[in-house]
Order: sequence, then C-alpha cells, then structure tokens
Amino acid sequence: MTITTINTLEADLGFVSDAYRLVRKIGQGGFGQVYLAKQLNTNQDVAIKFLSVSSDFDEAKKKRYIERFDRETLLCSRLQHPNIVRLLDKGCCHDNLLYAVFEYVDGKTLKDTLAESGALLPLDAAAVMGQVLDALAHAHEQGVIHRDVKPANIMLTKVGAKIHAKVLDFGIGTLVNEVRQLDYKSITLTRETLGTPSYSAPEQLRGEPPTPKTDIYVWGLVFIECLTGQAAISGTSLASVFHKQLSESNVPLPASLAGHSISALLRRVLNKKAGERASDAAELYHEFHQLNFSTLVGELNQPPERHFSTDNTLVVQPGDNETLINETLINDSSAVQATYASLTERKANYRTGGGAKCYCSRG
Repeated sequence: MTITTINTLEADLGFVSDAYRLVRKIGQGGFGQVYLAKQLNTNQDVAIKFLSVSSDFDEAKKKRYIERFDRETLLCSRLQHPNIVRLLDKGCCHDNLLYAVFEYVDGKTLKDTLAESGALLPLDAAAVMGQVLDALAHAHEQGVIHRDVKPANIMLTKVGAKIHAKVLDFGIGTLVNEVRQLDYKSITLTRETLGTPSYSAPEQLRGEPPTPKTDIYVWGLVFIECLTGQAAISGTSLASVFHKQLSESNVPLPASLAGHSISALLRRVLNKKAGERASDAAELYHEFHQLNFSTLVGELNQPPERHFSTDNTLVVQPGDNETLINETLINDSSAVQATYASLTERKANYRTGGGAKCYCSRG
C-alpha cells in the first residue's frame, strides 16, 4: 500500500498526488493559483495551475469558470512549439479541484524586464518579438487565437547565450470558426467580451469574432513597447485608452523609425481596419527576419508619461455584477461597463449606421 504524505501547501489546497509535490506559490489571480512543484518521478520543476472557484459563486458562474479552464487546456493541448509554454498534464482532485500542469520557465516576464531595465536594444527587441511572432504563427496554424498577447504573458529566460521567449496563458484564447469541433460550443463562452484594453485590437473591443489579425495587431503594439519602454497605447483614463484603440487615428510610431523598413511593416500590422491588416503571421515572420535592425539608430526610448495604461485582462459577462480586471475583482463596475458599451456602440454605429451588434455587459 502506498502512503502519500502531504505538506502544508497541499493540505491547505486539498491537493493529494502521488505524482507532484508543491514547493511554493508563484502566482495568484481571479481565475486561479499557480504553484512551483516537483514532478516526483523525474525530479523536474513544473508549474501547476489550480482553478479558483469561490464557494460564493452561483452554479452558472462556477460553470463558466470550469468551461474557461477546460478551454485553456484544450487549446494548449494543440500547441507544441519551443516558444509556447507546454501543457504536460491535467487532473482533478476530490472531484472539485481542477489543475493543469505546465512546464516551468525560470525567468522574468517582458513586463518586469521593461519596468526594471527600460527599452530593449533594437536587436534584442527583434529577437524576442521574432520568437513571439513564430509562436503565434504556430498557434494560428492550429486554429488557436491567443487574444491576450502582452508583456505580462511573455516570459524571457536565458538559454545558453541567447534570450529565449515563451508565450504564456491561453486562458482567454479561442479557436477560429473553421477548426471548431462539434462539441466546442459547450465550452465556448458566448456573449463575453475579453481582452486587455491597452493590448487589444479595435475589433476585439467591439466584440467581433477573433481572427489571427487580432493577435497580429497586438504583436505590433508590444514590439513598439519593446523599442520604447512605454506602452504604445495609453491615456489619462480607461475610457481614453478605449477611445484611442477605437478611433480612426493611426497608432503613433516613434519618430526614429521613419525611413526604416520596419515602419512600413508596422503600418500594415497596426492598420485599424482589420480587412486591410496583415493577416498571415508566418509570412510576416519571414518578412520580419529580412529586416536589418542593426541600422536602427536614434533615440527610441520615450520618457515615462503620467498616463493610464493597463495590462489587465477585462472580462465583461452579461448578468455578472462585477467586472474581473486581470486578477482583481472590482465591485460595482457599472461605470467601466457603461464606458465600454458606449464606446463600442458609438464606433459600431459610426461604421455601420447603427446596425452593428456589440456583446457588452449592461449589468
């Protein structure tokens, strides 16, 4: 008979496993908790993500959280790429503690790197974002749209002499319509608006169906941030961030990019009109790697601005009485929801004469 001993962390969670031993908590949010753990039969480090379902949730909300968790593991199971964190295992303990086991990446997020050290050198920025673009090309080939590409979801680590990037967190990802399975509807969170306002494509904020172009637009925003050290889209408030994303105005490029071939590529990537935007990440990757970033000179770093920018993931679900912004629950979010709804409706009406449909919470 095998006797399984548990430590304090496992006892607190109610986690019992003969395969893994929890070491310490490394992350926590509204959707779950993440622990560094040891896989006992290999002694390798892994990261285990546990779904957080509060006892205060009603049955409908519990079901949505479980569906979202199942969807993330379904999407990750389709992806095998050196620049995407791999799903290794999944399970359920005591019929109510869902968990997923991912490879552990010992590094630092791009967000923390930029905050601590400022903008990357052009060659380093190109190396990192080239890897991210290749990861997105693979995901798109498998029919997977990430929908939340941002510095906080890109992990950087040293592998030998090189910086290696890993794309994390497909928690709000989805499949394009063409590859959805017959049973996919059961785990699709319909009538839900998802994304991070500072890192969202205009059509994403309007609640339109996601396409690979959604990820490509945001890839361009993050690349600019790598070069400048500042978010490409910011404002004095959340509403102003929405307005900038939804307006007809082009995303501003650093003046030092003028005359360099990267500026023409970024203009195609950051076209506000999805129909005119670059659409193939694989083709874009090959074009990107033909560019000579050693010739990119001049002052790219921008001074910090006292502007609002958020890398928080916004989830607006009709019927909810709170908005989940990244990993913090904010009660009475009617002001945020009203702003979101009014901006998306105003933009949709401008484009369609009032006939567009927006999936936004009305509380």
